[in-house]
Amino acid sequence: MDWDQFDLNPKVIAALKKADLKSIKEILSLSGADLQRLMKLSSADVQCLLKTVSHMVRRNSALTALQLYQDTDHLTSQHQKLSLGCSVLDNLLKGGIPLVGITELAGESSAGKTQISLQLCLCVQYPYKYGGLES
Repeated sequence: MDWDQFDLNPKVIAALKKADLKSIKEILSLSGADLQRLMKLSSADVQCLLKTVSHMVRRNSALTALQLYQDTDHLTSQHQKLSLGCSVLDNLLKGGIPLVGITELAGESSAGKTQISLQLCLCVQYPYKYGGLES
């Protein structure tokens, strides 16, 4: 891996190369203390390294409900969505539930999570022209 592409202190990059750490997976599999001992760096440098590497991994992180609603990343507008069979909910979700990734339904007891899940089980069977997936 080319560590120079990361926004890291040159001292940390040199320590990575000297320790022969070749991947993000190797770095994240070690504890902070192990990295500190292996790379002979300060705790602050190791924490900065871990933070930078974890941000690189989380670049394609999950979207919050607010981000989906505001469509800030414009990711959901590129992909097909599954209709909920209710125009009010579909409008709120800008077309339905995105088919990419995982969508989690969360809420208090009796909020309607199971009802929405059962509705989605029906809607997925609808023809494409009605917002379903013919599945």
